[in-house]
Amino acid sequence: MSRGPSNIRGSDVAHTPLPLAFASIPREGRPSLYIDGRKLSNQTRDYLETLANVREPNAFDADLKALGAAKATARVDSATGGMRSRDWSAKRAARSCAAPIRSR
Repeated sequence: MSRGPSNIRGSDVAHTPLPLAFASIPREGRPSLYIDGRKLSNQTRDYLETLANVREPNAFDADLKALGAAKATARVDSATGGMRSRDWSAKRAARSCAAPIRSR
């Protein structure tokens, strides 16, 4: 495998030649790197795209919210055995109505 670029330069942080960037690394799937595309040469961008999704920083907030929404849905689905919360409530209500009546 060919070596990628040795570094990325920028002037986003005072006295440090590094660009400001963010990353999200999911348990499954490809990581995403959020960096201003103007700071990357074509060679650097091409190499990074073999490792991660390269996105503009303004997409970070929306992607993070989408990830949170997906995680919340997954929690509800796992807690309810795949049912959505309103289906779970209906099933729980039906179960409580169908409980046998015990005589003394």
